Amino acid sequence: MEVVVSYDNPRNVDEWNALCKECGNYLQTTMQSEMAKFSGQRVIYFEVVDSQNLIGGGKLSVWQSVKIRLILPTISKTLSQFGEFIINHSYDNINEIISMLNNRISEYIEKENIVSFSVKGFYSSGIISRDVSLLYENNRSKCYSCADFDVAYIDLRKSYDDLYKDMHVKHRNMVNRAVREGLIFENIDCNSDVLNMMLAETYSTQGKSAPNPKYIEREIEVGNKNGTCRMFVCRKGDEILSCALVNVYGRFADYSFGGNRRNDCGAGQFLQYNICKWLKDIGVDFYSLGQVARNIDESNLKFTEGITRFKMRFGCETYQSSKRLYVFAPIKYKVWNVLCKMFIRK
Repeated sequence: MEVVVSYDNPRNVDEWNALCKECGNYLQTTMQSEMAKFSGQRVIYFEVVDSQNLIGGGKLSVWQSVKIRLILPTISKTLSQFGEFIINHSYDNINEIISMLNNRISEYIEKENIVSFSVKGFYSSGIISRDVSLLYENNRSKCYSCADFDVAYIDLRKSYDDLYKDMHVKHRNMVNRAVREGLIFENIDCNSDVLNMMLAETYSTQGKSAPNPKYIEREIEVGNKNGTCRMFVCRKGDEILSCALVNVYGRFADYSFGGNRRNDCGAGQFLQYNICKWLKDIGVDFYSLGQVARNIDESNLKFTEGITRFKMRFGCETYQSSKRLYVFAPIKYKVWNVLCKMFIRK
């Protein structure tokens, strides 16, 4: 066995994405790599191969500030991993694969003078496969910070009746109200104009900026090209009250973005409940609603009480994931953050 390092694309795109699908890991696909490139990052694939066959791997991204690098070439050089390693289920010695990946990534960090490395998980062992929860875990002494969080998901292997019964009674009441109000659920062609309009309206009441419209446009463009994204709306007559963009890959679907217009007729609950049924109909087993809060945060009640409560009332289960930050050059890291505060992140 050996670890092969490839830039921009893996040795075999189809083979890589097939293993991602087996592991239920959309974030590690080459499709998602296109979004990293949009953000100015260069994608690196670490592939464990045995007799030229892919048995495991990890996709990372490297970034360096265009503004700063001409003056201070290495001060902003950062590495990131979003989504767990992918591993062939039929291979027994998982620890050997993980060790090879960890060691090769550590060598890369040292050779390339990486300043910091952000590692964020999203999936969990036991949900899709036995090994999807494995992340880069070397250099623990260099771990600058670690934060655990929960991810909420709906088990679509339940019966249709149980999906309804397992919802909180208040969500069921809102779904029933939506039916009485004559709301309509639709799976429509993915359209960045619709989603950006709904996102702008949603964020206008929150005092925060909506996601970059160009990023949303690119996300949908990539999803349409690869057949992974789906858009759903809930409308009353011709008026769209709620919409959601969902990425579907194998047995797993991820809620990516959504927007709502203020209403009191259960549009959000009706939309998500019908998305669950639609996904179940096409054979998806798990629908992730993303991160939820573990505890009440007085400084962010909208998320910890509002958004988290809305998600969990669909009868969600949760699993733990984490985000870790490794710092390999503390002085460079501190200087970089000072420069960011002064000139970049105002």
